[in-house]
Amino acid sequence: MGKELPLSTYTIPALNMKLTFLALALVATPLLSATRDADADRVRVLDGVVQPYRVVRVGAASDGLLSNVLVDRGDRVQRGQLLAELDQGVERVTAQLARARTELVGAIESARERKNLADLRLEKREKLVAEGLVTEDEVEEVRSEARLAELGLLQALESVQLAELEHRRSTAVLEQGSIESPIDGVIVERLLSPGELLSRSGSPEVVTVAQLDPLLVELHVPLQLFGTLAVGDETTVRFRGVDLGERKASVTVVDQLVDTASSTYRVRLELPNPDHRIPAGLRCEVILAK
Repeated sequence: MGKELPLSTYTIPALNMKLTFLALALVATPLLSATRDADADRVRVLDGVVQPYRVVRVGAASDGLLSNVLVDRGDRVQRGQLLAELDQGVERVTAQLARARTELVGAIESARERKNLADLRLEKREKLVAEGLVTEDEVEEVRSEARLAELGLLQALESVQLAELEHRRSTAVLEQGSIESPIDGVIVERLLSPGELLSRSGSPEVVTVAQLDPLLVELHVPLQLFGTLAVGDETTVRFRGVDLGERKASVTVVDQLVDTASSTYRVRLELPNPDHRIPAGLRCEVILAK
């Protein structure tokens, strides 16, 4: 490059042109800087953690000895799928006995026949007393027999009703021995094996099931961004330590409670995971467009 000449050596037109270039350069520099700052300000990146949508420790409503566990860690299960069974031999026999009692009709038919016979005798005696052939005391005695026969029939009917209720209770107890999955998910932990005692006071759970579709992303958002996120907003999620590409997530919860110590508030995102490729527990980056 040539040596810079002093301003006194320039002609008037050349001097004016140089000054114009200097002014444009001074004006353009802050404009370019402001543009870059504005572009950076339109996108914010927040740290998050991917979590299961729901985690359930599955057990039984009653104590008992485990006779079978049908799943193991890593198995995918569906809602209503049988996971384990308790030894229900006694309960099964009790339910069968209660069912048999509901089907006993001999006692009812016998009581009904006695009532019909007592009613017929009462009708005949009432005719005879009207004709003066029997006394009123004899009629009253037959009338008492008819009432007793009616009470006997009522007792037989009540016994069948109680047997039906006992059958329902026994069936409900029997069903409690079948442990089913309450959600669609993956077995992440197996806590007991066949032959172990399941106790509500000691070891009440058999397996742990995690729902991994959808997933949740929990964010701690700086207070300066309060009001910039609303339920239904869409964000982009990138995962750290594993190449899973970018995924879309939507805002489902925006807390209205600010943590005073950290000056942040929590936001929850829902992240679809139909192919189950995204494992829970990953750290991620959530890109928020301003």
